[in-house]
Amino acid sequence: MSGHAQAAVLSQPPYIMKRQRSVTINAFERKWKIQTNANKFKLIAISRRNKYQVDDTPLPYDKSGKFLGLHLSNQGYTSHITQRKAIAQNNLSRLYRFKHMHPDTKRKLYLAYVRSALIYPATPLHTLSPSSISKLQSVQNKATRFITNAEWHDFNTSAQLHRQTKLTPINTLLHEHAKKIWTNIEQMHPQLYLHLTFPQETRQIPHRAFPSSKTKILGPPPTPKYT
Repeated sequence: MSGHAQAAVLSQPPYIMKRQRSVTINAFERKWKIQTNANKFKLIAISRRNKYQVDDTPLPYDKSGKFLGLHLSNQGYTSHITQRKAIAQNNLSRLYRFKHMHPDTKRKLYLAYVRSALIYPATPLHTLSPSSISKLQSVQNKATRFITNAEWHDFNTSAQLHRQTKLTPINTLLHEHAKKIWTNIEQMHPQLYLHLTFPQETRQIPHRAFPSSKTKILGPPPTPKYT
């Protein structure tokens, strides 16, 4: 959820009233001496549709939007996963010309040009369903074969290739990165941490398409997933 100007805005549950939202936007404008551009505002409903307006202009609802590189819709992050996988796969294809390089060099290229695109942003991608994680993991599985020059007829499992290349499965990696983010927030910005945590504790029913990042982090670490 973002309440500031010129950003994708995800509508809050019905207990957030229109007046409260207007106050948040106006306070931000007053502090930074800016004016909200209603044309760059997007409202994506994930629950009941409240009415919002900027400068007496009603804001329509959209089915999808983009916020700091994260593509989202009222159905979750499906479009973001599709785009991230396509970008990472394209970057990996460009590395195939270096297949004769040393494995350590190819691994560094993969980490810099492919995996960095594959796992952005770790939060909230660590909350993805197993099927969505598998889409990202499939790109890394191809990368392990590129790094090791393994052929399909070699009958090496994905787990074996991950151990050989010293790569962490995507689901485990996302969990580790997200946990580090939450830990840093708690240690460096305790008030912000409490502010982000409190609404999640009072919310009774988790949203199917938008699982709680904090709740996921507090749970047990995921079992490494190689497929």
